[in-house]
Amino acid sequence: MIVTTTEEHWSSVGSAGNLSGSIAPLIQSSKACTQCNQLVTAIELSSSSISNAFEALLQQRQLAEDLEWRQRRLEREDEWIRWGEERQRREEELHEMRWKESRQQEQLLMVFQMAITGMMTYWGAKKPPHDKDDK
Repeated sequence: MIVTTTEEHWSSVGSAGNLSGSIAPLIQSSKACTQCNQLVTAIELSSSSISNAFEALLQQRQLAEDLEWRQRRLEREDEWIRWGEERQRREEELHEMRWKESRQQEQLLMVFQMAITGMMTYWGAKKPPHDKDDK
C-alpha cells in the first residue's frame, strides 16, 4: 500500500468524509511540529528514499540486462566468425580435394591413352604382311 501525502490527497480525503472538513485544512496549514506532521514528513522522506533506492535498483538491473545482452551478442558474433572460418576452411579443403581428384583423373586419362597407344603399336607391329594380297 502506497501512502501519498500530497495536498490533493488530503483535500480528497477531507471531501470524501474520512476526515471532517475542518481537520484537513488544519493539517495542511499547520507548520508546527505536531506528531501528525512529523509522521507525514517521515512518510514522505521514507517514500522518497525508498523510491530513490528502487529507482537505483531498477537502473542497476537494466544495466546488468544490457551487459548480459551485449555479452550474448558478442558470443553470437564470435560463433558466427568461427562458423565462417570453419566454413571457409571446409570450402578450401573441398576445393583442394576437387583439384586433386581432377589431377588424378587427368593422370589416369594419360595412362589410359598411353596404354591404348601402346596396344595399337603392338598390334600394328604383329600384323602379318599383306604380301599375298599384293601379288
